[in-house]
Amino acid sequence: MLTSLKIRNFQSHKKSTLKFKKGVNIISGKSDSGKSSIKRAIGWTVNNKPFGNSFRSHWGGKTSVTLKTDKDTIKRSKGKFNYYYLNKKKFTAFGANVPSEIRNTIRISNIGIQNQFDPHFLFSLSGGEVSKFINKIINIEIIDESINNINKAIKGEKSEFKRLEISLSQKREEKKNYKWVKYAEKNVLELEIENKRLKVEKARIRDVENLLILIDKNLKIYNKISEIISIKNKTSFKRAEKLYKRIEKNQAVLVNINDLIASMSGLQRNFQLLNVKLKENEQNLTKMLKICPLCGREERNNYE
Repeated sequence: MLTSLKIRNFQSHKKSTLKFKKGVNIISGKSDSGKSSIKRAIGWTVNNKPFGNSFRSHWGGKTSVTLKTDKDTIKRSKGKFNYYYLNKKKFTAFGANVPSEIRNTIRISNIGIQNQFDPHFLFSLSGGEVSKFINKIINIEIIDESINNINKAIKGEKSEFKRLEISLSQKREEKKNYKWVKYAEKNVLELEIENKRLKVEKARIRDVENLLILIDKNLKIYNKISEIISIKNKTSFKRAEKLYKRIEKNQAVLVNINDLIASMSGLQRNFQLLNVKLKENEQNLTKMLKICPLCGREERNNYE
């Protein structure tokens, strides 16, 4: 609680001392007697305002204001240098600010000092303003600040929500222009499947082409075997035997791709004809060369 005030060389006050009592203190007097200067002197100490030297008395000398509370003494002094004092502790180089220790000790705001023509204390304020004032007095104004911040955040979120709703509506309209994407995706998948099938068919075609070449080779070999067998001598039979082994080798390839041939009726008929010819020639060669069907050894005979 503020107990006394000393003013030195501040506006119209050369040397003034005021003492305060508990409760409300009223300063009264004639016009231009220095009442408003008292408030300015307290404001200069509490807020470090006004700046400059316009408030200093014309007769000169160091200007100072001393506030006493029931616990501490705070002094603001200005001459060649600026000073604050808290009890016996001196503060310098504080610029336009109030040292935090001084501010926390004084704890006086402008609402604690009323002017002559100010509206009646609290009665002219709204319920919300009175609530804020009381919260500030008991140092819980952070609640009001938090509520204000929350309300601002809610307002901002509502605004953002509305903006997103509009954006979502626009995106839904734009989405209608891309209905074809769903069908295009289906077509792409079908094309990928067909492409894979095409690759398989190309591979089968290559196999069939290779098979046709092999069949053609075997036909030529069969024709040679027929010609050789007709000669009926030992040399011709040996040549026929070599050709027959080549056919057996080719036959193994034909068996491996038999499933492929089965799917193509034209090639399948050719393959069946080749098998018939192969069996006929095999029987003829076996009979003429007397090759053992189990071990594959040739029974040697003399041929004229």
